[in-house]
Amino acid sequence: MMNFNRNLFFISTELQQTLSNTTVLLCGVGMGSVVAENLVRTGVGNLIIADGDTIENSNLNRQNFTLAEVGEMKVTALERRLKSINPTINLKVIPAFLDEKMLEEWIPNADFVINSIDFDSPIFLSCHQIAKKYEKIELFPINLGFGGGLIVNNKNTPEWGSFYKTENALALKGVLLNHICQSTELSNFSIQKFEEYKTAPPEHDPQLHNASIVCSSLVLSSIISLLKGEKVKVFPETIVFDPLLLIGN
Repeated sequence: MMNFNRNLFFISTELQQTLSNTTVLLCGVGMGSVVAENLVRTGVGNLIIADGDTIENSNLNRQNFTLAEVGEMKVTALERRLKSINPTINLKVIPAFLDEKMLEEWIPNADFVINSIDFDSPIFLSCHQIAKKYEKIELFPINLGFGGGLIVNNKNTPEWGSFYKTENALALKGVLLNHICQSTELSNFSIQKFEEYKTAPPEHDPQLHNASIVCSSLVLSSIISLLKGEKVKVFPETIVFDPLLLIGN
């Protein structure tokens, strides 16, 4: 059985028990694979992981997989890794791309929904809308070069479609990126690279492992703060951490 005694200076016994009873749904386990490991190592006891994708060599620079696993389903490899860390975790594996029917089935079972569905899929908007419907807390992490950002939605936050006055997934991709990248907590380097990215060829999808780690930390820290009843920035506010800003670039 996994031992969480080293958490106790930062996480109380009561909160550790709450984490063990918490259920998190990870919609997509690309970046979500890094988030999942952080959740398991910190003591979240119930995970639902869903993805229909297979591991490619190009995933290895930023996702929680190995060269030996290329060609394997992401959820299968992630299940093996998570159970090797904590064999007693309650883990539900869905080896498929989520559709609206599946989201309707699984979102009500979760305390937190991590929306890391590919931007180019309209289902990422469906995930947001269904999480709102069931008044679930939705966390939407986004890669920002060397750093990361997070949008937290709850039952009181504006729905994206009405806030931005569009139900088009691709249009929302652009406005959400612009929204989170307007933060003053981004370095000049990151802003410059973001502007270049907006005009990059469609086959380019620049992402770093550093951003996956930062996003994972933002997700976990937000979940812990919310479970403690502490205030967390919610949409339309954004949570951003850019290490380059702190070291002078």
